[in-house]
Amino acid sequence: MSGRESVMRRVRALLDEHPERISGAAALFLAVDLCAQRAGIHDGASYIYRYGRHQGYDLPPYPLAGCGEIRGFLADQGVPDVPSWYEAIGVPREVYRELHHYRLLVCRDPSYRRCVLPLAITWLDRLAQTSDLDEQGYALARGVLDCVLEGVTLPGGTWFR
Repeated sequence: MSGRESVMRRVRALLDEHPERISGAAALFLAVDLCAQRAGIHDGASYIYRYGRHQGYDLPPYPLAGCGEIRGFLADQGVPDVPSWYEAIGVPREVYRELHHYRLLVCRDPSYRRCVLPLAITWLDRLAQTSDLDEQGYALARGVLDCVLEGVTLPGGTWFR
């Protein structure tokens, strides 16, 4: 077990034993930060470009310019267009229509599958401003750590490669 993994497991245990020591928002952002390259909260509308570039495609800057390998990327992903790509990774069409109002929580499990969960920006703002949502923040923090460490699906999340 690596040092980082050991810390992640200890934080996970502390979230169960003493959640009152940290806010729900702080717990979520701590979990994401601890997971380093295996978890992140990304701008919803530009995530396709980040993902595609990570896969080695030369994609144009966001918003979409008419150049680069976007058509090849979409074809290789087996989808005809950007909305279909988001739907294929688990983002519902109704969320896609408002994607500029969302962040995507994306985690990779030990076998490098990805799990995605759309989070409304307004919800993230409320999480940071009030203790009323602490339990939801704790649950998501636990979910991030469980996903990365054990391959457990994020609460409400969807798997994709």
